[in-house]
Amino acid sequence: MFDKLTMIEQRFNEVSARLMQPEVVAEQEQYRKLMKEHKQLSPIVDKFTELKKATLLNSQAQELLSDVSIDKDLREMAEEELSKL
Repeated sequence: MFDKLTMIEQRFNEVSARLMQPEVVAEQEQYRKLMKEHKQLSPIVDKFTELKKATLLNSQAQELLSDVSIDKDLREMAEEELSKL
């Protein structure tokens, strides 16, 4: 799943870069097609970015909880973070 989402994110970045090129802006049909694709990919990429962030936060919280040397307050914060995720 992550591989496919990564490919979608890469395509989104390619489309975004192409939309900034003057020769693409000058070619209305190509520009219109790229804008449509950009609009379709945008919500997917936004959610994928949220997923990556949540996965990272989850991993960090799990790492903290596995550390037996952390204090009680930090452990509680990590547990709270996990419950939110």
